[in-house]
Amino acid sequence: MRQPSDFGDLRATVEEHRDTNGYGCAAVICAAAVTENSSLRQTLGGTWKRHCVQGDKQRYYQTTFTDKHGRSQRAIACQQSVMGMTAAAALATKATILFRPRYLLMCDIAAGIQTGSEQLFGDVLVPDEVWDCTTGKIVGPNESEIRYGAIGFLPRPNPCVPTQISRQ
Repeated sequence: MRQPSDFGDLRATVEEHRDTNGYGCAAVICAAAVTENSSLRQTLGGTWKRHCVQGDKQRYYQTTFTDKHGRSQRAIACQQSVMGMTAAAALATKATILFRPRYLLMCDIAAGIQTGSEQLFGDVLVPDEVWDCTTGKIVGPNESEIRYGAIGFLPRPNPCVPTQISRQ
């Protein structure tokens, strides 16, 4: 188990990168998987270098860019070690504590992309509604008894509740 003294280097990293407004970088961009992380770094361009934080096995990548006011800014990219909302929340929290970003961005591919869809690979999507996909499935309003306006919801079956399967 880690001791409070083990975090001294992490605290130094946090303090080392703060600007006068208290921000450590312009943005931290978290990705769910290797594909998203490498694609985002390639799409954004620039030179991304591995950024190591002593005492932390997480892989971070750092780049600098010039903003519209001519100031040098820093961005950090990181990727979850496993899929899921818990891992995403943990990584976002840790990166926010370490780097104090002005903006925290999450990138991922959108589920359900089909040929002829309004959304295509690479599109930037800004949701007005998000949900925990592990709790169930969003369906049409006529496909479920649970409705939120024009949206239906099918909850995931609870594996802890025994069910009786009958043969007919």
